[in-house]
Amino acid sequence: MAAGATIGFVALGIALTPSVASASASAVMADCQAASAALRYRFYQSDGSIGSRTYDCSGDKSLNSRGYDLRAGGWSGIIYGTSGPITFFCDGETLPLNGQRVTGIWMKPGPEPYEQCS
Repeated sequence: MAAGATIGFVALGIALTPSVASASASAVMADCQAASAALRYRFYQSDGSIGSRTYDCSGDKSLNSRGYDLRAGGWSGIIYGTSGPITFFCDGETLPLNGQRVTGIWMKPGPEPYEQCS
């Protein structure tokens, strides 16, 4: 995506602006939390078993898998599918994904910025 590009989601009432930085600068600028607050994304692997990824720093996570569930831990954000946003999630939630194609997760600490998390 071009530097300074903005993805607008008018229907959701938010705008996300991805940061453009080097890998080392991104690690310093990212909001991270303790492993005990990590987000856990589980997904179906090609053999039908359940795989898992754990994230403990904010930002965009690129994926291409059939989601099993998401355990938000201390994070809030948006789960994206092939047609755009699937749903918001709030800290502490566990969401079943029922095999939906997940193309990405955007996450930040705590319940902000979503009214749905209040």
